[in-house]
Amino acid sequence: MTLSVVVGLGRSGIGAARLLKAQGSEVVVLEKAENDACTRKSAELRQQGIDVQLGQPLEISRGCPSWASIPCCLSSADFRV
Repeated sequence: MTLSVVVGLGRSGIGAARLLKAQGSEVVVLEKAENDACTRKSAELRQQGIDVQLGQPLEISRGCPSWASIPCCLSSADFRV
C-alpha cells in the first residue's frame, strides 16, 4: 500500500486526503495548528480511516521525517508527492 502525506487541513488538503484514501492509499495529514477547528476536521477524517497529526508542521531532517513512527529510513520511492 502506498503511503501518502498531505500537508495542511485546508480545503485542498482535506480533498486530497479523501481522494488518496479513496484510491487506496494509506494517508497521513500533517497540520501545524492545534485548535478547535482543526480538532473537528481531524475527527471527521479519522472516522474515514485517515491519520491526522495536529501540532505537527512538516519538518524533514536528514534521512527521515521527524513525524515518522515507522522504522527509518524509507526511500523517496515509498512516498507519493
